[in-house]
Amino acid sequence: MGRIIDFIEHLSEQANNQKKVRIAEACKTGDAMAMYEMAYMMRSQCNPEEIELLERYEDEPSQENAEKLSTRKNLSLMAKAYMMWAVRAALYGSADAAELIEKCSLYKKLAYIPYDMFTGKSKDYISIWKSTVLYEIGFIDVPQEYEECCLSYDADKRIYDLHYLSDYEPPDEYGFGAEWEYDDIYFDEFFCRLSEKP
Repeated sequence: MGRIIDFIEHLSEQANNQKKVRIAEACKTGDAMAMYEMAYMMRSQCNPEEIELLERYEDEPSQENAEKLSTRKNLSLMAKAYMMWAVRAALYGSADAAELIEKCSLYKKLAYIPYDMFTGKSKDYISIWKSTVLYEIGFIDVPQEYEECCLSYDADKRIYDLHYLSDYEPPDEYGFGAEWEYDDIYFDEFFCRLSEKP
């Protein structure tokens, strides 16, 4: 019986991955409805306690409910990804997402990639330990093998820069000479990988 359950779970996971890739491909074309669908796909992967917090805040975006959400320790990647995709959907024209974000403005701040980065209001970068994280939250053109990354956005050019550790040479036996080399991958505003530096 255990093998059958494992097999069914495997098939379900494969179907979810295929669905995520299909939605992500639509997001890469600027489809705001697909972005909103991706938001709810991320939300469906949150734990029940987080879903309850999100629902409570969305039903009644009071100061008290906002505080409960913003002060929650270890808000999951999927919860932050849900907020991020809802923000992106609103920015690219989804009326439903815009209504949600207007009502639940805290999502702009708590989103995995904050609203201010998407709009160019912030020139800051966000640190990402592994590039796999961006792939997991729906940016399927991002290679998964990089570590010690940071992401920045040039709003004038509408270009994202994923800066990553490409090589490391450890120190010599005396503790000197360690070298870190970094490289960049560029993406357009919809996270389609660009073949060369813009």
